Amino acid sequence: MLTVMTTRPRTPLPDLNWVTILDLETFLITDTDLAPQLVAVGLLTGVERADLRVISGRAHDPGRHCAAYQGKDQFEQDPTENLLELLKHLFSDPAQVVVGHRICFDLGVVLRWFPALTETVFAAVHAGRVLDTRMTMAAIMNTNEDGIQAAGLHDDGSVKALHLSSCIRRFAPTLDTGGKSHAGSWSTRFADLYFCPPWAWPVPAQQYLAHDLLGTQAVAVAQSKITGLVPVETETLDRHLTEVSRRARTLP
Repeated sequence: MLTVMTTRPRTPLPDLNWVTILDLETFLITDTDLAPQLVAVGLLTGVERADLRVISGRAHDPGRHCAAYQGKDQFEQDPTENLLELLKHLFSDPAQVVVGHRICFDLGVVLRWFPALTETVFAAVHAGRVLDTRMTMAAIMNTNEDGIQAAGLHDDGSVKALHLSSCIRRFAPTLDTGGKSHAGSWSTRFADLYFCPPWAWPVPAQQYLAHDLLGTQAVAVAQSKITGLVPVETETLDRHLTEVSRRARTLP
């Protein structure tokens, strides 16, 4: 049974230079692992392609490889980022808003592989600086508050209107598909790139992640004009992390 939650005011997006879109690529989600091995962290801040960065998430050497669009059509090698410090700064900066599509999944992965960020991430959530375009789509569909928060949790994907691809088609129909419609889509294959630095990924894999980042940003901008974005509640993130632990056979 869902806990009844108080409706938090919707949040209009500030200037996009203070909005970071977060999207992770991981090994496949399974019934017993809702926070699988991190492959890469994608970040988009601002409105230029040069503001899109991808940082390797290899657990034994996180952040060793970094790539950026740098205004080109594909990734180029970028100065190495320390991924832990980068994420710590992102979530601790009171001026930054972090946006994702079902972002509790991304936060669950971040907190599994970087548990030192737990307090920092929860503080950002508590401050209302973590927003979710999937939950916002549920609000636009006139879902009640419990249903809106539930839209931010893991589900079977049966409500197709909440899928990122559906939201992009609705709010940003001219955005390139990023190879999602091609046979052999990278959606289930990022584990193959675990040992490969992002700047050396096949171009279709680069385009896939870039499409999700740019699409989420476009959806967020459109949703902000309609209703403002829905912030993630602390209780919602707690529920997701509890489910991650419940389903896991082993967690570090």
